[in-house]
Amino acid sequence: MAAIAPYSPVADWRAVLQGDHFGNYFDPLSGGYATVTRATPKTVYDSITGRIHDVPAGYLAVRPWACDQAGATGYAAIIEEARTNYLLNSYGAAATNSLWDSWTVARTTVNAPTYSLVPGVYGQTALRIRYTSPAGESNKAITLRSPSSAAGTFAPNDSLSGSAYFINNSSGVTVDMNVVSSTSADALVGYAWQNVGAQASFARVSKVYVSAGATTDHGRIDIYCSGISEGDTLDITIDAAQLEKGAFATSYIPTTTAAATRNADVVTVPTTGWSAAAGTMVAVRSTVVMASTYAISLTGTAGNANRVLLGTASNGHQPAMLFYGADAAGATAVAGSGTIGTPAVHAGTWSTTKLYAYLNGAPGAGVDTDAADAVADAAYIGLTSTGANYTNAPIARLTVYASALTDAQIASSGLTSEMLAGPKSSMAAKLLAIGVL
Repeated sequence: MAAIAPYSPVADWRAVLQGDHFGNYFDPLSGGYATVTRATPKTVYDSITGRIHDVPAGYLAVRPWACDQAGATGYAAIIEEARTNYLLNSYGAAATNSLWDSWTVARTTVNAPTYSLVPGVYGQTALRIRYTSPAGESNKAITLRSPSSAAGTFAPNDSLSGSAYFINNSSGVTVDMNVVSSTSADALVGYAWQNVGAQASFARVSKVYVSAGATTDHGRIDIYCSGISEGDTLDITIDAAQLEKGAFATSYIPTTTAAATRNADVVTVPTTGWSAAAGTMVAVRSTVVMASTYAISLTGTAGNANRVLLGTASNGHQPAMLFYGADAAGATAVAGSGTIGTPAVHAGTWSTTKLYAYLNGAPGAGVDTDAADAVADAAYIGLTSTGANYTNAPIARLTVYASALTDAQIASSGLTSEMLAGPKSSMAAKLLAIGVL
């Protein structure tokens, strides 16, 4: 039951639970925990429980690694940038006649739909809407409209990201989620839509309205149910709705009577025993964002000098090892081409001459580089020291070596398949969860 990664690492950080879906990174070599800074609570979705769980301030969102890597043991933490949910009453904390307060329904149907509050992914107040089309009715529509965000919420050409969790048991009815942009005078700028397919259990549907227009001022979400004709049935349930600014959806931020902000996660670890001249970083992670993100970054001592970063290229799924030596001249090595949303082992090595990146043990082409002459006292997990390039995705484990491992070592099962699988036994998982391993 090998708890420590092979080849004598100097640090072996892995996500551990400290409570119900919250925790930290723990290093069994030093016996220490990472330093986590986030002043607000947040949430995390667990696909195994089918629920959104609350995470208190000052802790990381931690869920089973099996949510991402089927059959795996152990846990992963999700490190995210700051975001705001601009939709009010986004999980139905207040309702009148079983319709969420501040949300409205427009219809062209003969009769009104029926509303009920049912258990959802976040609490017991998900909104269920049902309608059966009577004889003679043809091509009608029902629209559930969220309250608009406050005036000035968005700037011209911002990207609006809308999301919600749905059950859709409708028959003969087309259900779409529209992300809508409006001017300061509440005139329509435009919208982007995503079809909500048939699904018997809750699943998140998201859509980004990219560069929403030069006159964009505020926005909303419309659930547009169309093509309702004789004999058709509408049966949808919605929960945990969100409208945020950005090019992708992040974890749900609960709101009631006002917009709510989730502060960014900031995670740092000490660099005791790390080497400036040579080293290896290994990250067990998933990627969900089409952008450059970092799993671990070693901050420079001055400007760009002496920085080492293991992350992804701008495509979001190709491992990238970045190195800035004593002269602050940058070098980047990449490897392979992974798949967004597919867990993988990303690794990188540096030395006085070469820089390499690895995807699941397979190396990319080496890049010439030079040595650094110092390392900082702290490294950052899931972001850079400037608070940029957030992973916004699960990271299960981060292992650091004070030497550049060989290709054969990085390709070994101990640093590839065994890393992805998590602890080797249920006992190991339990000991890992309480910080014994």
